[in-house]
Amino acid sequence: MVVEWTTPYSLRPDGTTGGLGPGGDHSDVSEVLDILLGRPAWMADALCREHPEVSWFPEEGESVKPAAAVCERCAVREECAAYGAGEQYGVWAGTSARERRRARSAGRRAS
Repeated sequence: MVVEWTTPYSLRPDGTTGGLGPGGDHSDVSEVLDILLGRPAWMADALCREHPEVSWFPEEGESVKPAAAVCERCAVREECAAYGAGEQYGVWAGTSARERRRARSAGRRAS
């Protein structure tokens, strides 16, 4: 049994479904996930998407340097930093959760 996913809603501005639906090649699943999960548009341009081998949610004690090195070259680092400022986990714009907690604490003390 083959089940094909279709939607009555247009997923792209041009009215196409990006390869989804009957006869579609289903090659652009990440685009659909972005839409369904409500991810910000800038995430489509994030360099981290091209590096699945990097640990973006490192375990305690694991280095964030490989992720930070990718972030240094990313075109949407500023947007990522704003989005990730309050995140408790993961590497966002080259900063670890610990670094972001320290920055928030320093900001509260300075106020």
